[in-house]
This record gives sequence, structure tokens and C-alpha cells, in this order.
Amino acid sequence: MKNLSKSVKRIAGLLVALLVASSFAAATPAQAAGSRTLTIHLHRSHLSDAQTHANGYCAADPCDIYDGINLWTWDMGDGNSTGPGVLFDQTDDYGVSVQLDVTAAPAKNLGGFITRLGGNWGNAWTKEDVNPVAGTNGDRHITLNATGDTEVWIKQGDPGVYTYNPLTVRYVNVHYTRADGNFTGWNVYNWIGSEAATVADFSSSDCYGKVATIMIPDSVSDSSINYIVRKSVTENDWSLQTDDLSATLTSIPLASTDPSIASRTSDVWLVDNTATGGTETVLGNGHLDYGTPTTGARSALKVHYYRDAGDYTGWNIWHFGGSNSAGAQGDFIGTDSYGKFACVQYPTDTPALTEYSILFRSTNDWATAVKDTAPGETGMSAGNRVITLAADGQTEVWFKQGKNYVYTAEPELEAPQKSLQTVKAIVSKLKKGKTAALPAKSSRNLVITWTSFTPSICSVASGKVKGLKVGACKLSAIQRGNTLVQAVTARRSITITK
Repeated sequence: MKNLSKSVKRIAGLLVALLVASSFAAATPAQAAGSRTLTIHLHRSHLSDAQTHANGYCAADPCDIYDGINLWTWDMGDGNSTGPGVLFDQTDDYGVSVQLDVTAAPAKNLGGFITRLGGNWGNAWTKEDVNPVAGTNGDRHITLNATGDTEVWIKQGDPGVYTYNPLTVRYVNVHYTRADGNFTGWNVYNWIGSEAATVADFSSSDCYGKVATIMIPDSVSDSSINYIVRKSVTENDWSLQTDDLSATLTSIPLASTDPSIASRTSDVWLVDNTATGGTETVLGNGHLDYGTPTTGARSALKVHYYRDAGDYTGWNIWHFGGSNSAGAQGDFIGTDSYGKFACVQYPTDTPALTEYSILFRSTNDWATAVKDTAPGETGMSAGNRVITLAADGQTEVWFKQGKNYVYTAEPELEAPQKSLQTVKAIVSKLKKGKTAALPAKSSRNLVITWTSFTPSICSVASGKVKGLKVGACKLSAIQRGNTLVQAVTARRSITITK
């Protein structure tokens, strides 16, 4: 196969691997008693910007989309805060995978990793494989099983960490709203054909109400799913229930054609319409919904809010405009990857409003409330944020603490919002054969990882640098930061003398 491209070789290798695996299932080495492993599967769907640049990552023609991809891990139980690049050394039907030994990790330890391209942290394209959730800087985290092994699946451009293969599953989101706002005990009983029934809880919220997500394997060939929204109490799982309902399942797209979760997801909207919990199906278009869907046009404003320290206790929204000139309070109803969000129904004035105002305040008592203001804002209007409303009545905006800018798309959370940290200076000269201590922690008391870029001239071990031969010793210090402290990378040079 000397002249085959890497991609063709990968496919050929996969076929061989599958044949071998099916014929010699017992060939997998037995795990040592008490050991624990973490297996990470990675699926990539397209070449990244970095791989299309002439930087050496894409020498083959056609390019192999896994070229140069590796992991940087930390808090996996090896005693180190960070670890060097780990290559995905296995090919499977999802893409590539790697298995790590996490036996030493504490029970239910929260480890972290970054998928990256190449090994040079100075490269602008290093954090390569995920569209970062705001504030995470491209990090993903894994809660390791307390006993036994952990296996997860990740996808290019998707920050999620899945405990199942997301490309072998379809989804139905059941959006449900109740006039009384009480969802205690309510769940979705569902079944397909002769398949065993399952129960999905209303485990998340949106501006419409609560959401239950049903997962259906691609191996199920039926084109629809049956379900009942019911209320379960201790003595009776069926104390209240709807009639049988059904939803059409999406067709099954090829992962190579469209690997997105959205392409495998159907949505249905339900509204409680009787005192006994009956529901009716409602056509939905995926937009933000607020209130009763059967009333037709709705005016909804979804407001996302981020606070630097992550403390939202007591904070709420005051919104006003049009016929609501006196204003009204809006509460945060959910948490997402950005921060907190609230859903505001603004007046349906005639003519329709084109602007609406909100502000953020620390309590619902105006006598003691503190408003979130930007530097330099003073007077009664300090903290007021004017929002331009979308013509279709569905508006979504994002705000940051201490900023007076209205974002119409989720913004990145800039590093300057975090505290800065520094790395102390080190010796400028060191004799061959001698060692010198390196700063163990940053100015924010966080552990630093040191690396030698010139291992033939100097080495780093046990928190010390050692001169090996005369020359210029180049060192790198990395401190990854956390939710409150900005990451820092420092370069240091030492002249190794005789």
C-alpha cells in the first residue's frame, strides 16, 4: 500500500481491525484487577483551518483529517497538573480513539483535556478541535467512574462529552409548558413498535417550559415514536396522563454527510390544556416560544447573562418599554454554558415595538438593589440596556457583567475578564552539571508546568533545571489558569556555561 493516501490506508486498516476484532474477540489483553481506564473516541468531519495552511500538518494529498491531532490532559490521577500530547493510536468505526490509564485518579475525579493540533503551544491553531463554550477556552471535562472504566465520545466542533456514540442515536425533544408552572412528577413514557418502553424526564428548561430528550438508536427502523406525557406519584405512575401521542423521527443521515446532532433531532411542542393534565400537539418552528402556543404570534426575548465570579444569587432582570412603562421583574429560569438566562414577554403594542429595555439588579427590593453598570455610567439611566427587537418577535441577546454592549450572538469571554498571573524570573546563567530550582507556582499560587525546548542542552525534572552542555537553554512555563484566572505561558532562557 506504499502509494495509497493516508485516508485510504486508514480505511483499509479499519477493515482489517474489524475483521481481526470479530475473529479474535478474546485477543484484548486482560485488565489488571482494580485498574481503571478512560477511552476517548474522536470523530472529525472536515479539515480545519490549520490543516489547510502550509504548516506541515497536511502534507498528504488528500489530507488525512486526523493528521497531528492529539490530547493534552490534566488531573487524570498521574500526579501532574498537565500532561504531554497523547496520540490517538487506534482506529474504529467512529474515527480514532485512545485509552488512558486512570487507575490512580480519585473516585469520581473531574479530569480535563484539550484536543489540539501539533505540539507547539505557541501556534495559534493549537486548540483545534472544538468550538469553545464561552469561558472554557476549548477545555472539556470528564467525571471518571468511581470504579471500573470510563468511555466517552467527542465530535469536532461540538463541546459535548457523550457517554454514548452520538452518531448512532437520534433524538426527540419534547417541549412542554403548563399554565400552573408545576412540572413536579411529570415525565414522558415512550415506545417504538415492539421495542421496550423507556421513560424520559423533563431534565432541562427553555423559554417554552421544560424539555425531555428521548434517545433512539439508529438500529430502530420505525419512522415514528409513540409517547405519553404523564404525572407519576409515589403510589401511582399514571396519576395523570395524556392520550397517546406520536412524533415523526428524522431520517438517518450519514455521519460523513452531516455529523451534526441537529440533523438527528426532532422537536415537538406540547401545552397543558385541561385541569387534569391533557395536552395537545402544537406545531413548532424551533424559535423561542413563550406563553401559550395556540395563541399564535408570540413576542419573546431570551436574555443571557454572565457574571465574572459566577455568583447570581439574588440577581434578576427589570424590563420596561412601550405600554409596560412602569416595568416588571423577570427571573432567571435556567443555566447554560454561558451563564444564566431569562425569558421575557414584552408587550404586543400596536404598532409593534422595535426597542425594549432591561437592566440587571442584585435583589428584587429597589430600596437596596445594586444595578450592574459599566464604568462611567451615572444617574437614573445607569445600567439601562436598550435592545433592538427582531421583526419576527423572537429576539435573543447576551450580556456581560460591567459591559454596556448588547451582543446578538454568543460572545467569547475574553481573558482580560479573568485575573492575571505571572511567572517569576529564573537564573540567567548556570554551570554545566549544576541544577537550579524553578518556580513551582505562579503569582496566583497555581502549579506551573516546565518544559525544555533544548533537551540536549538542559533538562527539567523534579522542579529543577539541569545544565547538560554549554549553550543556550530554552524553557517554557505553562499555567493553564481556571475559571477565575487567565492562563499564562512564559519563555525563559539560561546560558549554560563551563
